[in-house]
Amino acid sequence: MIGRFCFGLTDAAIIPAYQTLMTQLTNKNEFGQIFSYSQSFQAFGNVIGPVLGGVLASVCGFRSIFILTLIMELGCLVALRVTHRTAN
Repeated sequence: MIGRFCFGLTDAAIIPAYQTLMTQLTNKNEFGQIFSYSQSFQAFGNVIGPVLGGVLASVCGFRSIFILTLIMELGCLVALRVTHRTAN
């Protein structure tokens, strides 16, 4: 339950953050195209994620999905810690 809570919390924080970053880093002429790619891949992930989760759950068991998700979250936290740069 804690892992699922953390996933929901980070998902709710990451999506607005990367959309804001895209707005700041993209030229006004290209913004519509880049934003539509982002939304398309997000929708694709919303479809493929549960499908792959269902396949993995049927092969490896339901509990393995939560363990795999938790491992991926911890890996992202480590990657963030390693690549984080402070502003001067």
